[in-house]
Amino acid sequence: MAFARAAAAWSYAAGHGRRLLHTVSWKALGAGVLLGALLAWPLLLVYGRAHWTRTVLLPEARAAVPPPTAEDLAVAAEWADRNDSLVIVAWTTVFGEPVGEKRVDGGAGKACPRRCLITNRRALLPFAKGVMFHARDVKLDDLPERDVNGIQPWVLFTAETPPNDFWPSSAPDQLRLFDYSMTYRVDSDFPQTYLQANLAQVVRQPPAVPLAAKTTVAPIAWVQSNCRTFAAREKYMAELMTHVQVHSYGSCLRNQAPWPTVQVPTKDGDGIPVVRDKKVSEIFAEYRFAVVAENSDCHDYVSEKLWNALEAGVVPIVGGPRAMYASFLPVPDAALFMDEHTPEELAARVRALAKDDAAYLHMLRYREGVLPDGQAPVPFSSQFNATVHRLATSRGANCQMCMRLHEDWDSEREYLARGRGTVPSEEQAAAYSPIRGSAVRPDRECVRASLDPDVIRAHKRRQQTGDDELLPAPDEAAVTFSATPWGAVAFSAVLLCVVCIWALRSLCKARAAGVSVEAPA
Repeated sequence: MAFARAAAAWSYAAGHGRRLLHTVSWKALGAGVLLGALLAWPLLLVYGRAHWTRTVLLPEARAAVPPPTAEDLAVAAEWADRNDSLVIVAWTTVFGEPVGEKRVDGGAGKACPRRCLITNRRALLPFAKGVMFHARDVKLDDLPERDVNGIQPWVLFTAETPPNDFWPSSAPDQLRLFDYSMTYRVDSDFPQTYLQANLAQVVRQPPAVPLAAKTTVAPIAWVQSNCRTFAAREKYMAELMTHVQVHSYGSCLRNQAPWPTVQVPTKDGDGIPVVRDKKVSEIFAEYRFAVVAENSDCHDYVSEKLWNALEAGVVPIVGGPRAMYASFLPVPDAALFMDEHTPEELAARVRALAKDDAAYLHMLRYREGVLPDGQAPVPFSSQFNATVHRLATSRGANCQMCMRLHEDWDSEREYLARGRGTVPSEEQAAAYSPIRGSAVRPDRECVRASLDPDVIRAHKRRQQTGDDELLPAPDEAAVTFSATPWGAVAFSAVLLCVVCIWALRSLCKARAAGVSVEAPA
């Protein structure tokens, strides 16, 4: 019986809908769309607010702060009880290792104008003016109280990409706990990078090994330790190695062993050379090309691999789109791009450049002593010049953090000096501290582009087999955190519009006929 009633109602609605399509007026259509949009707007707000601004839930119990020892109090007296220095507590470890103590000041040839001490002494939290957390080591059940010494900004720092820092990727709401970010991103509060301040001088130098002295056995060198990357570059390299000779010194597809060594004189000059392992840049310098394949294709992310290739004076073979490296290459065509060639095509390009010295040196024309007849090197690109300027003037991420926390502390002291209380409330703090409540958002596009479903499943299998040497497997639900329910919102809005048009048309038709519209019993 229930099925028959439902079928009758559906038949009635379908027939009425077909008649409406033929008789609906433009006025009714416009009014229905407008009314549907007005009704859908609150739904959109509810969906969006529920998705983006969920309340951050934290455990009620906070980590206990140990009582300070005599040594702790001595450190506090030197760094915390002075107007020109601050204490910053590194609350977490870094990959399980304690931070120890780092001085950030203008001494020892450093250029930071303010003084800070970064320490892992948790007992100094009541004396600190900032707290640092390493993303990989954050534990939500091991967080301190907020603002136990006035305003204490929380700084989230990491040199890894979102796919490799699973906690920030899987818990975007918890990122709202932090006030500042220190990451590889240029637009983070305190950018940190593997590139050094003397980048311009390094890339202007002639190649470390002349072209005539480079090895002819293989044109490409590759050093990679992580063989299960989210970018899956090792799959590309496996195929590339079937088309051209590649010397691999890392853990992935290694065909060169042992690690090369070099004899260097001792510092005391006693004439007895010391044997040490070659640096990666020294290995790269013996080849024409070096593979620079990052574990994730993320905006602004370059590791020491690119630095090693630039220092060696070779042509890098990079993974990721050309636009991602525009700010880190001296000229746009200073590298070969995996994303623009199949492995077979790239191998053909490498072989051609290995036989054509002039074409190869043209890719290094930004270096001294490369162009023929003593020609001067070409200028750097404007984007690379911007990177050079930023590195030369930034003073480093820790110094930038130190300077910013001093500015916050200066503002707080000015506020307190006005006699408005000893410890400002959260509302008062927000009035002069622009950081409170701000969000450190992950690079969602990077996560979407970098996560390969096959790699995710492989990570899960490795986790189930108990391979402790590998990174923990991410949760597949965690990597879709950026999927906003716009589809559900759009469907609901369209459905509301249809219902409104149907209701308005039915009402108009009923008034015109002088009868009411009733559904079948």
